[in-house]
Amino acid sequence: MTTSRWTCRRTTRASIATRHKHTLSAAIEAALDRWPHDLGALDMAKLAGGDNRWRLRVGRWRVIMELDNATGTALVARVVARKDAYRG
Repeated sequence: MTTSRWTCRRTTRASIATRHKHTLSAAIEAALDRWPHDLGALDMAKLAGGDNRWRLRVGRWRVIMELDNATGTALVARVVARKDAYRG
């Protein structure tokens, strides 16, 4: 595995959303640990209308992230069910 230049931070809002199910939290944590090293294997897409907002699909859940290429920081803004992910 190669060394990644990316670091991942989570907002309080993202942390609260993942607390209610341990298996969900484990799956999301595994995806977040893996994404900087293996982008091709994950379902990640840039969101329309956002400067640098991306979504990572983990089952029926969406991890909404903001990537900062200059600092190599990924901010996990929200972790929500698919039905709620793209609403205002």
